[in-house]
Amino acid sequence: MKILFGFIISNRDKEFDTDRKAKRPVVRVMRKVIELAARNYQPATIDTWRKNQESGYFD
Repeated sequence: MKILFGFIISNRDKEFDTDRKAKRPVVRVMRKVIELAARNYQPATIDTWRKNQESGYFD
């Protein structure tokens, strides 16, 4: 990951426009992934975790 994203964000000054919005699509995707991950809380109980695992949603 460090190598992959190191090249992407190596020149931070040119990655964002004057409104601090990302110029390149890959940077916009990375920002969205970070936002989604920050709101993805872990299940509160082991029973909830098991139910999530058994749902087959990610199969």
